[in-house]
Amino acid sequence: MGLAHVFLALLPCALWACSNEEAPAPNGPSMPGDSAAARTTPGAEAPITVQSRDALALSLGLEPRRAVAGIAGFQSQSRLTFESAPDRVHELSVICLFPGRARFAMTLEANGVGHRILLYRAGQRGFALEDGAAASREVTGDEFAQWQLQTELRLALFLWPEGPSWTGTGQERRADLTGLGHFVAQLGPDGWPWSVSSFDGEGTEVERLTEVQWNRSGPRPFPSKFALLARGMRVWNEEVVSVETALDYIDLFFFPPDRRASATSTEAPPSTPSDSAASPRAPVPAVTLVPIDWRAAWELRVPFETPLARMSDARERSRVEQARWRERGVETGAEAILELDRAGAAVACLLRAEVLAPGGEGLPEGWTARGETPAWSSPLAEGEPPTAQKIAATLVAADLDPAASLVLARYGPGGDGLVLLGRAR
Repeated sequence: MGLAHVFLALLPCALWACSNEEAPAPNGPSMPGDSAAARTTPGAEAPITVQSRDALALSLGLEPRRAVAGIAGFQSQSRLTFESAPDRVHELSVICLFPGRARFAMTLEANGVGHRILLYRAGQRGFALEDGAAASREVTGDEFAQWQLQTELRLALFLWPEGPSWTGTGQERRADLTGLGHFVAQLGPDGWPWSVSSFDGEGTEVERLTEVQWNRSGPRPFPSKFALLARGMRVWNEEVVSVETALDYIDLFFFPPDRRASATSTEAPPSTPSDSAASPRAPVPAVTLVPIDWRAAWELRVPFETPLARMSDARERSRVEQARWRERGVETGAEAILELDRAGAAVACLLRAEVLAPGGEGLPEGWTARGETPAWSSPLAEGEPPTAQKIAATLVAADLDPAASLVLARYGPGGDGLVLLGRAR
């Protein structure tokens, strides 16, 4: 098998690690393999117009986005059981945007600890981030061709009957992929595939997704269960738990974190005069990230009646609240900490104190304890507003889930910056 199945090439060490009782500590908020040192990472484009999105795609060497079967892409969550260890259940997250953008994240569970293996595809480039690695490696040559074939096979199944151009009659269909090989689909009595296989350029079967069952309860059918065979050997059984099609990932998400700083230096594909007029190269802002520990403290969140777009107004509100609590004997420090929405407006101020209840009084109402928390910090230049672009770029650079992350702006003697508290995607 070897490189014919990229995941299989990465699995032996991870499976060995999962079989040991003394497993390494769970990963923090960053991706496995992220360096603990500061890194500079380009940020996101403003998701305002198709033109700006296409300009970023061109600057990254990617084709502009194009819907297939009426959807921009899909995200699936699956449970896997390996043929070699059927008593253990693992997870696979697949995110695809069209064309040529994919991120596969496999989490191998053992003793309550997850070991992640990540594969990225960004157009004509591929990357692997292996468990415990300090940096990603680029997937090239035959290995990348096989990785392309692997991602396209899954797309062919999930997008049936759209996707590649299928030909044939009866119970068999064929689709050719220029420079990679071809697919063969075996149809069931209902006209839907029960098996889809990939073949390399020499006509040798590489992988097969078989014993396919379909979920027809939503707007379009998606596979619900199937088995993966590689070179004729059963590798795993897969149960698709969920499929989402309302996605809005920025293109930098399909590069590993340690590659995003250099991604925009990738040579863009040749453009036509009309491309140049419609999609000029847009500058991509840079984001510097430093991992920090958000120390334990008492916290009080004071919401604002309406979001405040001007940080000076929000900082003044914070100073008023700090002064009010100092009069009650609670020292909150000199920093102004503001909670931001995704548009960059302040929705609350956050007061933090190491000591509460002076003089033995009861705990003041509204204050809660927060333990020491891993976090990311990104500096803001003097007078620089925390824009939506900056926030989106920082979230994707840290690989944090936007729906489960707290974005703060911190202003104080040590400098200004964004602080992200959240969990990895």
